Amino acid sequence: MQYFFLIGGFAGFLIPCGVGLYLGHDPVHMLFNSGVGCLVGAYVMRTFWRVMARCVRNSVVEKSRMESASTPAR
Repeated sequence: MQYFFLIGGFAGFLIPCGVGLYLGHDPVHMLFNSGVGCLVGAYVMRTFWRVMARCVRNSVVEKSRMESASTPAR
């Protein structure tokens, strides 16, 4: 899970930093935007990870329920 935070934060930092360099913003403004982007990127990836983990868990639970329902009682 920590790797999702790192990847999201890194991407969230690089995108505004690259855009700031391309547009020629001053370094203070660019680094502030990159820091905010880092936090937002990490939060978005955390939310994405939670949704994916919940979906996988629900699939496993539903599959086990279907298997137990289809097994005849002895």
